[in-house]
Amino acid sequence: MTLVDTACAAYRRDLFLAQGGVDATLPATSVEDAEFSFRLTAQGRRLVYAPGALVRHRHPERLGGYLWRKLRFGYFRAQLYGRYPARLREDGYTPRLMPLQILLAGAMVACLLAARWQTPAVPLAGVLVVFLGTALPMTRRAWGTDRGLTPLVPPLLLARSLAQGLGLLAGMATQMARVCRGLPGDFTRAGRRSPHPVRADFTPIRSEEETSNVAPEG
Repeated sequence: MTLVDTACAAYRRDLFLAQGGVDATLPATSVEDAEFSFRLTAQGRRLVYAPGALVRHRHPERLGGYLWRKLRFGYFRAQLYGRYPARLREDGYTPRLMPLQILLAGAMVACLLAARWQTPAVPLAGVLVVFLGTALPMTRRAWGTDRGLTPLVPPLLLARSLAQGLGLLAGMATQMARVCRGLPGDFTRAGRRSPHPVRADFTPIRSEEETSNVAPEG
């Protein structure tokens, strides 16, 4: 394993503190968990699966919130791969069909945009058929758990692919723009530590300046 989502992860306390925790320069709910996993595995650390562990996790319940999260993930994941390019081919987390679905969704958009110069019906239909084929595994899974959800699986996968694709394109464009301006391609300051380090008991470590600005209790 090379990636563990923090929604279902547990780390050894000493290791987590020795690493400085997650990269606090990353926006919350972006790729801070992926970056931490990639950092550990790059050092030869092992991530293991515990099938007996039970986790309670809340997912977005509204379509807009779900798609916005996927767009954010795509945006920051594109730039994270600039830091860990070896994970671009296989990150141990992304389903194998997802990159193909993102490409197919982009191809559908390209066919629609090309309608100004040619009739897109035939190529669009072909791309759509292939996309529906990639949706079969998830559709079969939905049929076995909630048949009422089954007809919604392909359009939901298409919406997810479009959101992720848009995020990836925006992330790559941002990275290229930074490079063209002579800035680091990474979207955070390389090697920057958390602005709020913690002690072993997880209480914050204040700088001398911060301490002088804290009024005494009582």
